[in-house]
Amino acid sequence: MLHIAKDFVKMKFEKTNSVMGVLLTGSASTGYMDALSDIDLEIISTEDLCRKVGETCGSEQFSGVDIWWEWITPKELENALKDWKDDVDLWYTLNPKFCMIRNTRLRTY
Repeated sequence: MLHIAKDFVKMKFEKTNSVMGVLLTGSASTGYMDALSDIDLEIISTEDLCRKVGETCGSEQFSGVDIWWEWITPKELENALKDWKDDVDLWYTLNPKFCMIRNTRLRTY
């Protein structure tokens, strides 16, 4: 699944300079995959791009897999990490895989 996610990110987001990084989250990031698994991505981007896109999420099918993504700014991601109150969020965000990272201000915790 990771190779499909990386190929999708390269095709869809790599040339967008305002995308700072992409995290693979959800069950695929924990190593759980079956015939019904999808790919969940967090697209870390500038506030300007988030406003320009005008939507909070998107989806499409790529290589026979449903891919879902959510736009998020570094500040929103940082705030989510500081204020974990939902164990479900903690579970799927615990060990994300970087599909792409462009900005050295992004770091792992």
